[in-house]
Amino acid sequence: MGNKNSNVLKQSNVQEKYKVIFLDVDGVLNNANSSIENLYIVEPELILILKKIIVSSSITNTCIVLSSTWRYTAETRDIIEKSLKDQGLGNHIKSCTPYYSGTNRVYEIVSWLENNTNYDVLNKYSLELPVLKHNENSGGFLESLTRMPDNKKLNIDSIVILDDMDLIDEIKGLGQSQTENFAKFLNDHFVHVTKRLGLTENDAKLASAILNKNKA
Repeated sequence: MGNKNSNVLKQSNVQEKYKVIFLDVDGVLNNANSSIENLYIVEPELILILKKIIVSSSITNTCIVLSSTWRYTAETRDIIEKSLKDQGLGNHIKSCTPYYSGTNRVYEIVSWLENNTNYDVLNKYSLELPVLKHNENSGGFLESLTRMPDNKKLNIDSIVILDDMDLIDEIKGLGQSQTENFAKFLNDHFVHVTKRLGLTENDAKLASAILNKNKA
């Protein structure tokens, strides 16, 4: 009996692990065939491909973090949240990356990991971040939106970045050492989506492989 209770207590103290998806929207959840009449459009069939990534995950705790410019305003955040909710993914979207004006998206992603998780990404890849200050911008993009609910620190299993932007270009000019180190980070975690097509089945397979193989 004593051993059984001890095992239950031990299991309850084990912190849950999470897989994190950094999600861009334009060029990922819409594409060149999307209607130009509606500035903010999300294609349901592309969300279903995103859903396959989550379903394929070997760990059920998957957290979506918006890295798209859609995170800047309440209107666009509501649109993407409703679109995901319509496909049963509403509960997965948890946070947004911060906005650092004059910097790059890779810094924003790495900074989010530093502030919201126990993943020591800076030491693992020998990355250096400058002093960064969140810009709330005219849309009222509050810093609180860049934190996990209740300021929870996630125990990370793995991460993947889905973006149509060439993030390798974003880190050029950081100096040879840092450019190489950030490139290693991206090589382990980044799926470069083709804007013309949006998220594809092949992208989903690559993302699933990263989430289930490249552990943080």
